[in-house]
Amino acid sequence: MKSTLNELESILKTVELYQDGHNDLDIEKLKKAFHPNAHVIGYYEGELMYADRSQYLDILAADEDSAESEKPGYTKILSLDKTDTTVVVKVESLMAGVRYISQLAMLNVDGKWQIVNGLFHSEK
Repeated sequence: MKSTLNELESILKTVELYQDGHNDLDIEKLKKAFHPNAHVIGYYEGELMYADRSQYLDILAADEDSAESEKPGYTKILSLDKTDTTVVVKVESLMAGVRYISQLAMLNVDGKWQIVNGLFHSEK
């Protein structure tokens, strides 16, 4: 397994799309970050949420509280574990005033890294 700078840049670009898409509620950026068959799973406000990409994007698009939030967000990478075709990036994010710890499982499809599974934990 040999990682090139271009591969790492591509992985970081996907994390950036994830961050910017959530912070700006930019659905097009999130569509680029998440594979069409992706799933997002975690607890939000004490309730288990399990959604495919389409359902998840619909939930975000309807979240007016996040869209109106003036709180700055951030995403920082806590760890990265890569093989030739997969990577798991653990990130800490602040989005709309909520702190998340997420494991973003990515797959390299046709030379492009996309999130296939997002597993998250949220804290107020």
